[in-house]
Amino acid sequence: MPKFLREIKVTVFGNLRELNFQATEDMRRWLDAEEPFWKDLKTKFTNQKLKRHWDGQRNFYASARLQLQQFEGALSKNQEQQAVEHNQALQNHFNQVGTGGVITSDYDVYPLIVDMSKINLDVAGLLYLMARGDAEQTFGAFSNMGIPFKTLFDLILLHSKSKGNKDWLLPQRREVTALKDESQAELTAIRAKYEEQNQAIDEQRQQADEAYLDRERQWSTFKEKMASEWDALRKVYDEQLALLAPTQYWGNRATVHRNVAVAFAVAFGFVLAVSIGLFAWLAMPHMFAVARNKEISPILTLVPIAIPAFAGVWVLKMLSRFLSENLQMMRDARERETMVKTFLALMRDDKSGKSIVNDNDRILILHSLFRPSSVTAVDDAPPVHWFDILTNKVGSKDAKR
Repeated sequence: MPKFLREIKVTVFGNLRELNFQATEDMRRWLDAEEPFWKDLKTKFTNQKLKRHWDGQRNFYASARLQLQQFEGALSKNQEQQAVEHNQALQNHFNQVGTGGVITSDYDVYPLIVDMSKINLDVAGLLYLMARGDAEQTFGAFSNMGIPFKTLFDLILLHSKSKGNKDWLLPQRREVTALKDESQAELTAIRAKYEEQNQAIDEQRQQADEAYLDRERQWSTFKEKMASEWDALRKVYDEQLALLAPTQYWGNRATVHRNVAVAFAVAFGFVLAVSIGLFAWLAMPHMFAVARNKEISPILTLVPIAIPAFAGVWVLKMLSRFLSENLQMMRDARERETMVKTFLALMRDDKSGKSIVNDNDRILILHSLFRPSSVTAVDDAPPVHWFDILTNKVGSKDAKR
């Protein structure tokens, strides 16, 4: 139901009633109530001037409907300027009701016009002209006293009584009936909407209750699962924490042995370079000088060179031994660290998150981790043999039986 851009207001001539049209449906309802009488006439006029004025009254409604349709079309097409113009045109058109150029069912003479239209349409047309606001200009004065015809008409109207039926109330009845039907339709629509909303609310409440119960069940299952996973994770964490210190210890020890091995390697290289330099600087000239002298024994010639050479070789041997031992101990520490980290990586299932390590596995890793340290490559302690693992597994099965 489109609304007017500006409310159309007009007071019926003679302050009989104020018409307020806020929406197009209000104006259309008023037109449907007022127009039928002026439009649906079966008799004809004998006086053409009266007919012309009567047609002007009838054309008022047709013109109002046309302008109303144009206003609604402009609104539907979002033509604001045209809508404003049609709105103002309707206001100007209905101003005729306020000036008395158009009479309505609110006039006192309207029932007489309705009754006379059934008997004599010319009389009804004359009554219509007398009821208009320009009646005095149209008919002038009566007799030499200068009494207007309008005054004579009012005198006849006030002292007469219509013998017709109450058909003059039809416009008001039609308007009231239209209002009643519209209100009843709106009330029915409101009730249907209310029932629909109540049903939707009940369905939403039922869905909310079901969702709440589902969440409660899911939450209980989730809590149980979380408690189980927490216990498993805590057990894994405790085992990892227990093995973290040995891992750090063997890692630090491997680093220390690596640094010591580097130091011994540097020392070995330095001593080797010094030994070669001294041999080239001191021993080689001495040997060349002795070789020219045939009288000196070769053994006596090599004695001064052999003693320092053996000392240098012994120092290089010790340095190489220390270097080899530190390298071996560094490798041993790295192996232990690698075994512990591998054990930690494989002690938890990725899918279930539970520990997959048992007591037998712990015994194996502890045996490998705490075996005697290697001092040299000769007395290196071997790792856990496959036969020990097989014996351990078979023993555990016999114990279970």
